[in-house]
Amino acid sequence: MAWVVSKMNSFFRAFLNSLLVVMVVVVFTQVFFRFVVERPLPWSEEVARYIMVWLTFLGAALAVEKRAHAVVEMFVKWFPRPVRVGMALLAMAASCLFYGLMTYYGARLITHSMTQFSPVLQLPMGYVYVVIPLSGVMLLLNTLVQAHELLVNRKGEGN
Repeated sequence: MAWVVSKMNSFFRAFLNSLLVVMVVVVFTQVFFRFVVERPLPWSEEVARYIMVWLTFLGAALAVEKRAHAVVEMFVKWFPRPVRVGMALLAMAASCLFYGLMTYYGARLITHSMTQFSPVLQLPMGYVYVVIPLSGVMLLLNTLVQAHELLVNRKGEGN
């Protein structure tokens, strides 16, 4: 499973890099049109906003893979190793519960928002919200891989 999740993360890393390039081009184009041509583009702000939402949600899932989320471990380090592992697994279980809820309610949000359209692009908002359950699944899978590594390989104890 870890291999599949790693390949999925690689794909999404490349996808996020592409999205970032698109966002930079869109914002630069908007600045050029606003201040040089003096005719701002009506769609650029909306596109940049939705790309930023996707970057944030999918980037959070990739941050789990790299253990880049903030953790408070001041008190955890005082406990013996088995207690630290138990605390880490408890935190991962709570995170998985949240990610499951995020996936479930995100999927419901998509179905309820397909009739709502964005102001300028007239894009169904459900397409924008697809990132919520998608990132929820990615967060869940990355956390499960970390829990497996913690139990089997003893990597990242206390994180």
